[in-house]
Amino acid sequence: MPSVCIFSAAWRRFDVTRLVLEQRQRLCVELAATGIDAVSLIAADDENLDLAAELGCQTIEASNLPLGRKCSIGLRRAAELADHVVWVGSDDWIHQDVFLPLLERPADAIPAVISGSRLAIVDLPTGRLQRIAYPSKYGAIPWIVDSRLLQPCRHEPIRPDL
Repeated sequence: MPSVCIFSAAWRRFDVTRLVLEQRQRLCVELAATGIDAVSLIAADDENLDLAAELGCQTIEASNLPLGRKCSIGLRRAAELADHVVWVGSDDWIHQDVFLPLLERPADAIPAVISGSRLAIVDLPTGRLQRIAYPSKYGAIPWIVDSRLLQPCRHEPIRPDL
């Protein structure tokens, strides 16, 4: 059974974070029914940590760190938790179909990055759920990264100085 860790660094916007994390927890249950073991991981330094823990997500406390460093720490931890990592914004809703390529991929396949094809986002001013298809003008399609590609990194996966 393939496994995936859905990772986000969260900061403020607690009402949006709650909605998205509730959706991700439902997504994890739906993925388990299709044969994909999934976990949600949140890196934060505010009330989002308590919120994520309350909703059953894995958490990383990343106090007083810039966003790039929070993401680097989170990506490394995500690579330890699952075979594949999906890194998305803390306000991105992910469609279940994004993960279908994992069911077709052999366990011994060469490490690769798989592009997603569908995403749903909340339009905050209107509250409407918007579905986005690939290719998208938003550039917000999640990528599925084989965690073996992140493990040998000697440097931070996210370099804020570049």
